[in-house]
Amino acid sequence: MSLSSKAWDRFLNLVLRSDVAQINRVEWLTDVLYPFLSITELEQLATEPPHRFLSVKVLNHIANQEIRRHSELLAMGSAGSSLTGCVATWVGIPTELAQYSVNLVLLIQKLAYLYGWDDFYTYGAVTTETRARITFLMGSMLGIREADELLRRACHSYQGQVSITPMRYAGDRSPIDKVIAEISKRLLVLSAKGGITAWVGRKAPLIGVTLGASTSYILVKPSLVRLKVFLRDLVVVCPS
Repeated sequence: MSLSSKAWDRFLNLVLRSDVAQINRVEWLTDVLYPFLSITELEQLATEPPHRFLSVKVLNHIANQEIRRHSELLAMGSAGSSLTGCVATWVGIPTELAQYSVNLVLLIQKLAYLYGWDDFYTYGAVTTETRARITFLMGSMLGIREADELLRRACHSYQGQVSITPMRYAGDRSPIDKVIAEISKRLLVLSAKGGITAWVGRKAPLIGVTLGASTSYILVKPSLVRLKVFLRDLVVVCPS
């Protein structure tokens, strides 16, 4: 792995070890699917994917609700970062990066679990596989071709059991360095946006807050929708 990839690995490991960034698959699916499934079906979610019991249309509806919720959280977080930037720009930028990263990691897990992936954690522990799944799904969310190709190959090679497919996170055949380089570019754009809105917030707080919230929503939501569509298509093309 390159130096930038190693830095990403340490950063992602730090984010994932926080309780606020982890989703318990069974607990979350049970909570969100309770109105749609019987008690017996809910109990089977421990070993079965949701699309065994629900149509893709219902899964899409739930996914859209989660995308809307996290888009709004990101917009509010960006507004808060702009206010923080009124005090000091160097405080506003890391605040926005932190809330951006946590919200994306949370939504990636929710969408993956909704469309059939198994638990990202081994008895609650963060592993190399955990970081690989988050990284490649984030890469796909951002439209990185190499991440899409890896996930599609896994889908076809393992007959739909994408969730148990080892993701190559290191080695010459892994696209990890390319994917992380592209993710880093997006984070630089976010940092630049955070710096601009924080600077504007120092001059005109109301404008800074409005600019931070609106630009965050516009920049992020299309990527979240893209990931939903990609995961949905994997379910349709490679049903487990």
